[in-house]
Amino acid sequence: APASVTRTSPTATPSAEVGIPQVVSPPSGVFGGVNRMPIREIHGFEDAPALSAQPSFGTASRPPAVERAGATHHVAPRFAGGLQAEVPHARFPERAETASSPLDVSARLRLIEWVARFESGDAGYGALTTSPGEAGLSWGLLAFDQRSGALGELLQTCRRRDPTAFGRAFGEHAERLLETTTASSADQRMALVGGVPLWEEPWLARFRQASTVQAFQEAQREAADRYYFLPNLDLAASFALDTGRALAVILDRCVQMGNPLAREWIVSTASPISSRARMEALLAEIGQPDLRAFQAAVGLPATGDWDLQTHLALLKSLPDSSRLGWGRPDASAFIDRLQAEANARAQAEGAPWDNAAERINSIRVATGEPILDSRFVLDEG
Repeated sequence: APASVTRTSPTATPSAEVGIPQVVSPPSGVFGGVNRMPIREIHGFEDAPALSAQPSFGTASRPPAVERAGATHHVAPRFAGGLQAEVPHARFPERAETASSPLDVSARLRLIEWVARFESGDAGYGALTTSPGEAGLSWGLLAFDQRSGALGELLQTCRRRDPTAFGRAFGEHAERLLETTTASSADQRMALVGGVPLWEEPWLARFRQASTVQAFQEAQREAADRYYFLPNLDLAASFALDTGRALAVILDRCVQMGNPLAREWIVSTASPISSRARMEALLAEIGQPDLRAFQAAVGLPATGDWDLQTHLALLKSLPDSSRLGWGRPDASAFIDRLQAEANARAQAEGAPWDNAAERINSIRVATGEPILDSRFVLDEG
């Protein structure tokens, strides 16, 4: 099975038949990239209990382990393109109820923990994977990898939370480590630090030790939330998806594929606005003469381009009941569409789509997982 591989930005090509962008795999077959969010204070990570010890989780089956160079724990292939104190935590109903709960930090962390099983398994915060020449070093709950820039984003959060501990953990080259892993290009991020690649000693020992630092465990939770969960709530809101299961599928795709390509793939696969005719019919339904007028009305640049943000905004404007004869898929249908497409790609292309299909299915069929069956009030702000 493949090692963790480079993540790249998505590629979209226009459909000659309908004029709607369709996502295709990048030339190298790899996925990737993280969304950068402006730094703002997000509270709640400090008092979160150790995620792996939470009785609010059921016993979910884990995907089969994938052998990867340098790995000593369960790892998942990439697409080629806590505090230990006992503290109160939310309880969730055994099945979805009409009432919705706030999607607060506690709830988001429980969904992150569920998806983290695919990435770090039992190793959790201390998971380390080495893949020289590909993803480089991957560390932590969601296997924040070096090449994509995710590791650098995490390390920035670690230093912000405890600068003293950061310098102590990573030694005399701590600042150089940060400069390298947050560099603007993938090749620069893969450079030696202190004359040694990050996937060799003494760096591996330093990251193992850093995994035990409370502030850095908090940083891993925050980075997972900030860079993978929060940036994609707009996507969930546009589809009117409020179940934990649907949110977990979205999060899982963004973690494995990288935010940019995952968002493109999800929208192109599951959106009912699948043709120019449907786009124009929906514009007429909501009283907009053309795409430029709609973009101006919702505060987007009035370019007339059918880009992802315009697609999501138009999808969000789709009335719950209309004369169109079609609408947004519910949560089950949304997941089924992604499952079917992943299955088809797995059959045609193999890895890493086979692993993607397994992961979506694990979330789709999981039972005894109250967090997945709960409904939430989404707050995109």
